[in-house]
Amino acid sequence: MDLTHLQKIELGQRQPTEQQAGRLAKFFGLDATEIQAQRIAEKFRHEFAQHPAAKDAIGILAEEAGVYEGRSKSGSTSPRHSPQSGGGARGGGKSGKGGK
Repeated sequence: MDLTHLQKIELGQRQPTEQQAGRLAKFFGLDATEIQAQRIAEKFRHEFAQHPAAKDAIGILAEEAGVYEGRSKSGSTSPRHSPQSGGGARGGGKSGKGGK
């Protein structure tokens, strides 16, 4: 990879290929999986940022990965709380639920 291409990647003007991202991670001693995940997320963001269904698509992926429990009637997702997180089944603090 030449320096001009590397500079464009650093400036966010270009995305590295999967192979380039792997080589960069190895060269800089970074976690290759994390670098690939960031590359995929940036590719998704670049392609779908303005799409009205982008947030729902992210919610579906998060749900499939076990990050979210499910969808509310409004279509938004609610985070899953584990016993280690200190949050109860409903969480604490200002969750947006008003009084009855």
